[in-house]
Amino acid sequence: MERKSFIVYLDLLDSLDELSDAQAGKLFKTIKAYHRSVAEGATQECAANLESLLKDFVNRLAFAPFRAAFERDAEKYQDRCRRMKENGMKGGRPKSKKSNCFSESQNKPNGFSENQKVQKKADNDNVNDNDIKKKNGKEKPAHTLFPEPDSNPEYARFVAWVRDNAPYCYDPSNWRTGITAAQFEALREKHGYTSNQIALTVAEIDNRKDLRGKYTNLYLTVLKWLGRNGKE
Repeated sequence: MERKSFIVYLDLLDSLDELSDAQAGKLFKTIKAYHRSVAEGATQECAANLESLLKDFVNRLAFAPFRAAFERDAEKYQDRCRRMKENGMKGGRPKSKKSNCFSESQNKPNGFSENQKVQKKADNDNVNDNDIKKKNGKEKPAHTLFPEPDSNPEYARFVAWVRDNAPYCYDPSNWRTGITAAQFEALREKHGYTSNQIALTVAEIDNRKDLRGKYTNLYLTVLKWLGRNGKE
């Protein structure tokens, strides 16, 4: 079933504060091009248009959290359509069973900005402190990647943003080393990157399912990607 609309969460719009009017306009053209490219009957021209817009580094970073939210919503929509179809074949939704799905209002991603307050709860789609995946039969503690998140308010906001918007990067079973508060400050003070740039780069890594699995050190990966993007 083809979708006729999509959701833009208010929290994601915080990233517009970091963009010029021209950059914001390009971002919304990119949002349009993305949905044209994933719609039924999309042409190669639609995909080429999106690819052209994403060659711009700033635009690609700004679009990353929007894309992550769109993909999560699309997966939930397809899953809901599948369940409705299955229930229809069975004569309707079973009355004796309760759905395990949370409402969409509980799954809104949060954009990262300098004025963002720390979120206290993770989205259902994301990994939280009580639901860490197991790897090789061993469960790792929740904060091995981001130790002492309360030691620095800005670092705490960053950790909350990663938790809510980059579930793969937040999951300690996917990395040997994460980003400490000291390393986060080094990215900001020593290397000169903003909190927004760091967060959006983490989101970009999280979205690259074809590449992210070969990395083990989140801090070095973010530093490398920031340096690579900064040269474009």
